[in-house]
Amino acid sequence: MNIEQLVKKAKSKDEFAVNELIRMFNPLVLKMVSSIYINGSQREDLIQEGYFTIIRSVETYNISSNSSFTAYVSNAIRKNYYYGIRKASKRNFDTSYEKLIEEGKQLSSNHYLEENIEDSIIKKEEHKMLKEALEKLSQEEREFILFCYNEGHGGIKRYSEMSGIKYVTLQKRKKSILKKLRKLLSIQK
Repeated sequence: MNIEQLVKKAKSKDEFAVNELIRMFNPLVLKMVSSIYINGSQREDLIQEGYFTIIRSVETYNISSNSSFTAYVSNAIRKNYYYGIRKASKRNFDTSYEKLIEEGKQLSSNHYLEENIEDSIIKKEEHKMLKEALEKLSQEEREFILFCYNEGHGGIKRYSEMSGIKYVTLQKRKKSILKKLRKLLSIQK
């Protein structure tokens, strides 16, 4: 039985076909696991992740596509491991004290911790102040300004198209609301 037939059977929840696909791609998973390191993950966990990726690939693979399942699943496994590496590297970012000394920086061991706590408290306070200022706007003003900033670039244009209000009028309205917000925020300080 070829791979494409196994994939069709596996898509219809045939356990034998799923297990056979895992067995066929086991060498690929083992090879990839032996060539990567993810801080905090054990080898068995990475192997299991590879097997889960094979099962998810069976579910998401389009049988009528031009690409082979082998290429599809190989790419999915590789990308999934790379994603795990990127995720772990962001989570496990550490600063070496020795590196700081080499660079001529003399900091207490708690410097970064203290700085992050201070920044966190300041951001929380600013967020609270902004939320309170937004609550003082009318509902229409609040919805408009939140729409503009949630949509990002082009938010005013979309709002104009949806509401039928002229773009220039909305630009002036946005400027006026922001001025009002700045005033409300300066009063709160």
